[in-house]
Amino acid sequence: MDIPETYDMSIMNYPVINAFTYQLIKLKQYDAAEFEQLKPDNPLTYAYLPLTNYPKNQKHVIKAKSINGMIKTVKNEKQKAVIYSLIDISLPLTQEELEKYEQLVELNKGFKEVEMFDTVEEYMEAKYTEKGIEKGIEKGRTGLLTQIIKSGVMTIDQIVQATGEQYEYVKNMFQSVQQEAACSA
Repeated sequence: MDIPETYDMSIMNYPVINAFTYQLIKLKQYDAAEFEQLKPDNPLTYAYLPLTNYPKNQKHVIKAKSINGMIKTVKNEKQKAVIYSLIDISLPLTQEELEKYEQLVELNKGFKEVEMFDTVEEYMEAKYTEKGIEKGIEKGRTGLLTQIIKSGVMTIDQIVQATGEQYEYVKNMFQSVQQEAACSA
């Protein structure tokens, strides 16, 4: 199917956009190695590399090349995150391909920066997941204590005994809930 290189738009027979012209690029028509050589200093080259033509048994190599090129051409961390997400979404790897990718990155000195980048990414993901879980637990703990205190059915000593929380923590929560209730009354 031929796709036009111009775009016209009218609303109620009134031309709003008249002949917007753009360059059509069919990435699958480019060989990956050829495409990579066209603009090796352009970060978008590496974002789009997974969308080019390459042997399907080379997905792990293309992913490593894409991430390596992105690391070398992008200086801004936010832009790295955006381009990495484009690469990751457009080139999902099976478990077998992921193992080949990890082995390639580990054994090939040209991909040492990719290995470090992957390690940092895994660390940050684990760190923020862990922090999220900790925050969720703390929020749940605080919410539960607040509800128990608001119910008025237990004393501070009973709450400490039932929950195993520190006496001072429960006492401070108790006072905070009472102050909040007094302010809203």
